[in-house]
Amino acid sequence: MSKDCENVTPETETLTLPSGEKQTHSTTRQYMAAMIINLLAFTQGNVVGWVSPSLPLLQSDHSPLAGGPINDESASWVGSIACLGGLAAVPIFTYLSTRHSRKVTGYLAGVLLVPSWLIILYSDCERSLLAARFIAGLSWGGGVILVSLFISEVAEDSLRGRLGTYIAVFSNGGLLFTYTLGSCVSYRTLCFLSLAVVALFIVLFAIIPESPYYLVYKGNIDQAKTSLKWLRGENEELVELEIEKLSERVAKLKINYPNKLFLETLFLPGVLKGLLIGVGLFANLNLCGFMAVLSYSVNIFEESGSSVSPYVAAVIIAALRLGASYTSSLLVDRVGRKVLLIGSNAVMAVCLSALGGYFYLRQYTDMRQYGILPVVSLSVYIIALRSRNTYGSFIHELHLSRPTYISQFSPPPVRELPR
Repeated sequence: MSKDCENVTPETETLTLPSGEKQTHSTTRQYMAAMIINLLAFTQGNVVGWVSPSLPLLQSDHSPLAGGPINDESASWVGSIACLGGLAAVPIFTYLSTRHSRKVTGYLAGVLLVPSWLIILYSDCERSLLAARFIAGLSWGGGVILVSLFISEVAEDSLRGRLGTYIAVFSNGGLLFTYTLGSCVSYRTLCFLSLAVVALFIVLFAIIPESPYYLVYKGNIDQAKTSLKWLRGENEELVELEIEKLSERVAKLKINYPNKLFLETLFLPGVLKGLLIGVGLFANLNLCGFMAVLSYSVNIFEESGSSVSPYVAAVIIAALRLGASYTSSLLVDRVGRKVLLIGSNAVMAVCLSALGGYFYLRQYTDMRQYGILPVVSLSVYIIALRSRNTYGSFIHELHLSRPTYISQFSPPPVRELPR
């Protein structure tokens, strides 16, 4: 479709029909759908960001838990158990998104956050808090899969890359939202506000139709047409054209990649290579320490003895992350993908080394005069981290998000594997 596009704007797109006629249609609803589904990405930012401003309170004498302040070991579990929930969610939500509707999967990811925030809100013991964080991790893992998948299927070719950048913006916006409010509102107010965002997503998600690609894949052509009419407009010829293209894609998928056992699928042409590339990129992302940095930002700045307020410093980090989400997508085409990936990893290594060296030396000497070093190190680290994440643009038009790395590098069988 992208070859037929002219004069693309956020409001309209001009397409050339098979008859040679040029037809302009609105793209407003595609932007609307992208923003609504990315409210789920925003809630993911809330889940990750909640830890940083909340842990210092939970470990203080003013802890909202009846059992009093939690120790360092419990704090580490509060920060990390959501990752275990996310790990458990991946195969579950991958299966649901493939075998059942994308809408049901999206609702499940959103609804899971309701009991999670309510338990956190009224929790009076450590165990219930850990259970709530695990449930939040289930939603987080499901959202990682669902958001990028849904956008790639409801957006037309010419808008897919642009709308894909919303994922990073919204998730980092959720992080900034939580960091900022966590520094100025109460523990329970922050939970209420996070729950309000979840409720907003659940209500607005009802507006969006089911993925037209999924409906065609399931053989529901009439429903797919209705979905496309909502997303693209009422032009019957345009809808028929896209239905035809989707049907061709599905037919080729079923012919080239029939249902096979995992091991049989693994050795189909290009599958193993694509899987190894995707796994390598994920390993590079998840072993760089970003979750620890985001979860313990306030603690890190408190321990550093910096003159900058730890809460203010954490907000600065979140703001830099949000800004870098946009600017890095512009930088990637100028510098090159591999150069950016290698360079950003080198910068992150230097930043983490400087931070680790600071805390090591602090055990033996007075480092107060270098108190700004942790702030600078983590600020540069965050910028480099976001720059590195745009390596996904090598795979997609700009960059969608980490879950689309495998999707764009790999043949269809790999896209259905747990991410």
